[in-house]
Amino acid sequence: MDLLDANANFGMASGQVRLIKQEKVACFTDNAATLATEPGDRFAFMTKPHGHGDVHMVMHTSGTAEDWHAKGVKWVCFFQDTNSLVFRAITAAIGNSATNHYVYNSVSVPRKAKEAIGQ
Repeated sequence: MDLLDANANFGMASGQVRLIKQEKVACFTDNAATLATEPGDRFAFMTKPHGHGDVHMVMHTSGTAEDWHAKGVKWVCFFQDTNSLVFRAITAAIGNSATNHYVYNSVSVPRKAKEAIGQ
């Protein structure tokens, strides 16, 4: 919040900014769903953010989706914090979605497994 306040929401009105927090959940180590434990403590489960797809559930439970629907929000853009390269293509993707009346569109950037792009 301090960053937004110090920079006057980067030009957005206060009603245009909504911060919601995604909680952590226990994570798995493999495709057999073996629960990950903390290093040095086999009785403590390792937790991580639930994943990028969890944002939709958080939007629902926080009332964000209902609020945006009531306000007539037409476009929503999700991006991953590890993928800053998407900003080079996002305006073209939104324009393409509008021109072709897409309900959903997706953009990806090639990367290797576990490679954090943009950090």
